[in-house]
Amino acid sequence: MSKMRLDNHTIRSLKFAVSLIAASVPWAIALPEWNGGLSSDGLLLFAWITSPYLCFFVVTSLLEKYSSIKGIFHIDLVIAVLILTFSLWAYPRAPEESLVYLFAPLWIYIGSAYALGISVLLTRLRGKNS
Repeated sequence: MSKMRLDNHTIRSLKFAVSLIAASVPWAIALPEWNGGLSSDGLLLFAWITSPYLCFFVVTSLLEKYSSIKGIFHIDLVIAVLILTFSLWAYPRAPEESLVYLFAPLWIYIGSAYALGISVLLTRLRGKNS
């Protein structure tokens, strides 16, 4: 039985798809409830909610391009799936708790930075011990 291996381009495409789905979760939930027009507050909220996904994608793309860490593509994909899981867990509570839209992006920033940092550190340490 042969092992199925995904190349880095496929993993990067999966990460992009997962990040895009995760970024659309809050909007898929918020838009039916949105009763206001387009205002500066709405644009600011849009930027705040979307920014953690965009920042994660940019940082991981830079890591993938300039880092020599083995397995960085897999690490990035796993963290993107964790972010999607958190979004699917947190944002459906939003109609009852609108503060989720303010605090969930902060939690995503902190959680993704922590997970990425720990993963890279452990990968580097494991590489030096091998």
